[in-house]
Amino acid sequence: FMGWKKDGDDEAQPSIELNFTRVDAASTELASQTLTAVWQVNRHDIVFGNLGEDGTGTETVSSVAYGTAIPDGAENWPWTAQKPTKEHYTFKGWSPALPDAMPDEDLTVYADWQPNTYTLIFDTNGGSAIGARYVTPGESVARPDDPTRTDYTFVGWYSDAALTGEYDFASPVNDDITLYAKWRLPVVTLHASSVEGDDFVDPIEIPVE
Repeated sequence: FMGWKKDGDDEAQPSIELNFTRVDAASTELASQTLTAVWQVNRHDIVFGNLGEDGTGTETVSSVAYGTAIPDGAENWPWTAQKPTKEHYTFKGWSPALPDAMPDEDLTVYADWQPNTYTLIFDTNGGSAIGARYVTPGESVARPDDPTRTDYTFVGWYSDAALTGEYDFASPVNDDITLYAKWRLPVVTLHASSVEGDDFVDPIEIPVE
């Protein structure tokens, strides 16, 4: 409530002194005045919390009029806090949920984040199958049991299909990853020797195709 205004006033007056006068000197009837109540809609703030990479950030939307529609997720929503982002997390909404319209009080809501789950796929390159692993951001994955492959020896896991970089299982997982098994062919060692058993040349190692 802002006050009263008299006929002809453009806005409410803090205080109005009413001076009643007689319609005429011989009459006991008083002249009338019409006073109109002036109202102003209440305004409140919305504080959005749990923002930023460390969760300590806030953003305040000030002076939102009571009854203003709050179109959660609408493209024309003017408040930048409506769709926050955080590395390795998915924004699930606000807690408590935003109402459909601005209430007659201040609001504080907090971003609800869900950690992303990343997939680690093991491409055994012809070896025995190994199931995928699902990892939350920043965690490492335990090295699985070595796969097997007939007539081959397992060398290790590599982070590229060209098998140039061996994967470090102690490193944190922050993305989907495919690891590739590297294999070594069995080796046959040839010896050339005399009847007495002395080698004519150094032994030769030949991979078996």
